[in-house]
Amino acid sequence: MSEARPIIPDPEGLIAALRRRDEGALAQAYRICFGGEIGRFVLASILADAGLGAVRGGDFTGEARAYHDGRLDNALTIMNRAGFDQFSATTTVLDESDQLKGRDDERSSGAFGGPDADPGALNPS
Repeated sequence: MSEARPIIPDPEGLIAALRRRDEGALAQAYRICFGGEIGRFVLASILADAGLGAVRGGDFTGEARAYHDGRLDNALTIMNRAGFDQFSATTTVLDESDQLKGRDDERSSGAFGGPDADPGALNPS
């Protein structure tokens, strides 16, 4: 069974907006990549690998702590840009449920730009 792919009304317009470094387009691209079921599993794995929810022992050197914090900051940036809330990400990693939730629980099932679109989606007008 294959995963439904998000519908992108104007892929060329999205790419052009990404090249202009449009923040709305970037948010839409993150939601396209991580909004489906497979993307959520990948994002949950990124968060777990970055140590979200892990307890760090006192034996961390300053350098190791900085490295860990950088990985975690990067993972949280991806999570936020993809539209997921921090609470669901933390509980997903802790209970290994792979059930990330955000403003739209099934972004991959609706058309971007349609009536059920994410508010951060690219507006072609």
